[in-house]
Amino acid sequence: MSSNLNIMDDLSSKFGSVRVSSASDCNREGPQSSHNDCNSTSRDNESCLDSEDISFTGTLVGLMNDQDLTEILNVQNEVTESLSALALKCQSFQEFSQVKFHDLSKRFETHTATTKELQHDLGSIFRRIRAIKSKVMTQYPSQYKKVKEKLPDVVVEDD
Repeated sequence: MSSNLNIMDDLSSKFGSVRVSSASDCNREGPQSSHNDCNSTSRDNESCLDSEDISFTGTLVGLMNDQDLTEILNVQNEVTESLSALALKCQSFQEFSQVKFHDLSKRFETHTATTKELQHDLGSIFRRIRAIKSKVMTQYPSQYKKVKEKLPDVVVEDD
């Protein structure tokens, strides 16, 4: 406890006189020593700790400069305003994104349906072409052979 008193005395000598209180101050003999003793009841211990807390807080308050405190509060207010503006921007961006997503998802579904329809149509067209080829090959084999020699089948590579 004496080391705490030395620290508090150093602080008070550097930053002005501040009332320093400790548990040992509460243990001083007085006219009602049984009631002033910090070890007598838990309520007295709380009051001794409260006085220590108050004196320490007083020391800290003595260290604070009003100009520094005002500057800190101004910076906090600026940061709060900046964060509020940022939150509004994020919220509006989120709303914009939801509208665009809804719109684009409808368009995507439409394009997907169109692509599937085209795939079905192309499959049908190629089946018809194969059927016509096989019919020509069975009905006109010699002419089909001559055409195949002049125009061989085109090989298309898949992606």
